Amino acid sequence: MLELVRGNFLTGALLVRIFVILLSFFLSSEGSAMQLPQHAVPTNRGTLKGGAWFPYVIGKLAPLEWWSYQESITDVRQEEYRSESSYQLARQNTWEFPRFCFAMFRPSLESIHALLNAVKDYEGGVAWVMHDDCIGAWKTKPTAQGMVRLPYTMSKEEVEKHNESLRQPPTRPL
Repeated sequence: MLELVRGNFLTGALLVRIFVILLSFFLSSEGSAMQLPQHAVPTNRGTLKGGAWFPYVIGKLAPLEWWSYQESITDVRQEEYRSESSYQLARQNTWEFPRFCFAMFRPSLESIHALLNAVKDYEGGVAWVMHDDCIGAWKTKPTAQGMVRLPYTMSKEEVEKHNESLRQPPTRPL
């Protein structure tokens, strides 16, 4: 009987020890988790202008957990990114403006497909492209050839033309 009690005691002590370790990990990481700014989704259709249409429309498909709209590179702020590396990547992307980045809360498969198709099928002054949870304005829609082509297969002029197109944001009015 004493052996059985000791076995239960050891098991209980082990569980308490595991709980304390997990609790310490949780408490130590809680303060270091970066909180992203929360933007309210606009609800008054009559007052919508510019980038406010993005969260209004996409929020109809599924609730938005987080969103950010940037008109130009000057709107890219570090506090809107979860990590230094994602912020640096966003700063390097100087050709895709305006852009709307977001995270949907439990979207249905149908709503994701509807959004992807709407962005893909849009025809207008700029090409809207969706990638990495963002919808951004490009000069032209990317093609499979442009995405697969490697620099060593291109002439110096083609490489420079490609690099210049990446440095220049769309010039047509949105």
